[in-house]
Amino acid sequence: MANGQSLEGIVVDETTSQVKVQVTSQGYLLLDRAAVSSIVRASKENNQQLVEGWRRTERNVEEVKREREMLEAEQRTKGLVKHKGRWIAKEELTAITEQEARAERERQREAEAERTAQLIQTLQGETRRLQDLVAEQQRQLVYWRGLAHSPHHDPHLFRDEQGNLLRVQHHEGHPFFVAPDGKHVDLQSQEGTLTFTDPQGVRRTLEPAYHSHHSGGQ
Repeated sequence: MANGQSLEGIVVDETTSQVKVQVTSQGYLLLDRAAVSSIVRASKENNQQLVEGWRRTERNVEEVKREREMLEAEQRTKGLVKHKGRWIAKEELTAITEQEARAERERQREAEAERTAQLIQTLQGETRRLQDLVAEQQRQLVYWRGLAHSPHHDPHLFRDEQGNLLRVQHHEGHPFFVAPDGKHVDLQSQEGTLTFTDPQGVRRTLEPAYHSHHSGGQ
């Protein structure tokens, strides 16, 4: 063949476009002539031996098939049934079927228990997350309420660039404020102006929340 393979058979018809080859006693292949690179001719005796070999093979296949059918009929006459390649009694099949059914039910129960455990774990994690979120919101609410109710003349109250109220405190002479998330943020004082660096590395400025007003006559 043009693809490098070989085919054994008897050429029964050949044209410039097709080649008809007998490959079994009753089977034929019609090949495209371009797919056949060369044909090696055999004698009539060799062809006859090839046909006889096909027929012997087919007879053997039929004989094996008949023997198998006879065996199956004999086993069924004995009341046996075939299960996964074995002939067993119906009672044994019933027991096996029940055992397999129990094993399948147990497998399903284990799978369902695992899914339930995973769901419970997920819900517990979500519950903890929500509880933490509520606690954080309550803590921030208390923080902002405390600032909002501070006296307006409190010199320790400042506003950031977003207008949020912040209470400036001092530790060993160094100013800082407590952010709503509870973190201490150090401040730098330059010529009376308080600044700090936000988490993004940007320098921010604080302004006094309430400016004192003085009046005087001229």
